[in-house]
Amino acid sequence: MNVIKVDPADAYRVNVNGQRWYADPLASCVVAPAAFDARFPSVSAVKKAAAQDWTSVTLHRLATALDDNPDMYARMDVVDIKALMTHTDKSALNAAGLRGTNVHTIIEQIAAGVPLSINEGMPGYNYFFAADRMLAALDAEFLHTECVLFNRSLHGHGFGGTCDAIVKLPDGRTVIVDWKSRGSANTVTGAEKQQLGLYSKAEYIIVDGKRRPMPVIDGLIIASLTPEGHLFYDIDLHQAQAAGVALHAWWVQTLTDRDGIAKGVKSLPKIATVAVDPPLTAAVVLTPQEQHAAISSRFIDGDDDEGGQADTAAYILLERRYMGLDDVGRKWISRIATEATQHGVGFHSSSEKTVRRFEILRGLVMLAAVEPDDETVRCLLERTIGDCAHFEALTVGHLVGTCTANEAKAFALDCHMYVDGYFTARCDTNGRVRLLAA
Repeated sequence: MNVIKVDPADAYRVNVNGQRWYADPLASCVVAPAAFDARFPSVSAVKKAAAQDWTSVTLHRLATALDDNPDMYARMDVVDIKALMTHTDKSALNAAGLRGTNVHTIIEQIAAGVPLSINEGMPGYNYFFAADRMLAALDAEFLHTECVLFNRSLHGHGFGGTCDAIVKLPDGRTVIVDWKSRGSANTVTGAEKQQLGLYSKAEYIIVDGKRRPMPVIDGLIIASLTPEGHLFYDIDLHQAQAAGVALHAWWVQTLTDRDGIAKGVKSLPKIATVAVDPPLTAAVVLTPQEQHAAISSRFIDGDDDEGGQADTAAYILLERRYMGLDDVGRKWISRIATEATQHGVGFHSSSEKTVRRFEILRGLVMLAAVEPDDETVRCLLERTIGDCAHFEALTVGHLVGTCTANEAKAFALDCHMYVDGYFTARCDTNGRVRLLAA
């Protein structure tokens, strides 16, 4: 008999082209606005971008089956042998999946102090005593188990997932724990590190059908378990986050990996059909005094347009995204904000939470997550405020702070498009980098 486990996380899972994705059906709240129509890739779907080679695992399964039954392929043709090999591999994979599910159930039920639903003789039951000893050694306070989490902004696509547990350790650290049941030896893979790194970048979790802010995570642990015993692997949080974000960026790239590939033809045209872009114009050369005067008059012409009050829930989510940046990203934004304040065009949100300030910060936070670079900001600002974005006498903070509400919206949208790869870099006749729509 197999126990069918009803997983609350299924309420947030959807199928997209045969892959598990996530959807957030909840109404707007202070944690995040509603996103009824949005779909977010699961962390497991993102992990597939790593294209991990499972050849050795498959060969081991087939070799084990052949060792158990040396005559299993006798009198079969190639087609039948291939079909049986596929069945053998898939059956072993399903058995490992069922074992893993049951071991997770055992761990959760031991931790909750409830009677086991996995009985002797069922897959995974032989892990019971090792799991009991592992939890005793962990000695943690369970804050959340089977926790659904979302990041709705990373690289413009975000992700969803379900982490095994968030616990508080005796040393005071709050960590994400991932249970891994192994067939024999305890170990950890790079993909598992990336998985936990992405989990820790979540913006909020779902608890009892309600959004809750993502707890501050101090560390990551992979608890690897065999029937004989366990090992805890303490994973470096920042390295795992960097690896997870890089993997997610690569997954985004795979969405368009066939773009730019023309339809196959038997012969090539005799005349070149490649379009030639018009030459890019050079920026007007002005003295530093003239540059300051030009930007000052531009801000006066904009009439200090703040665009009204920004959405409170959106601001809360933005502040959480800011706090989720690494130290380099936060310091970069803080420096730009200070530059703006020094020139009377501040956009810090502590005093006023207006549309202009929100959109400037939103654009900078998106850039800081992937590329905190002043030159990139100048190139993006050029699309909104023109050549003055490249005035060398003016700081980036001074420039971005002069944006009106509508210009700030355009800047944030361009930042989003840049992060998603919709711009290409080109040099003009003066060697200055410009961004063009891809």
